[in-house]
Amino acid sequence: MAESALGEIKPAQDFPTLRNTATRITKADADYRRLGCSTGPSATDTVAACRQAGNTLAHGPKDLNQALLVALRGQ
Repeated sequence: MAESALGEIKPAQDFPTLRNTATRITKADADYRRLGCSTGPSATDTVAACRQAGNTLAHGPKDLNQALLVALRGQ
């Protein structure tokens, strides 16, 4: 969903809140995959990074919804 939003926002300066939110979520998704979070890492720093990425992903739909409402107001 976040990648779709980024693909639809043109030019780059339009809808900065929506763009920033979608970028943050897609980065968290990439981090979650890169770190192997779904396999249950044991290193403390990796676990912390996985929690952070997972938290961002868990709040992603709500955050995208809020960013979309901001965009609809023209901000």
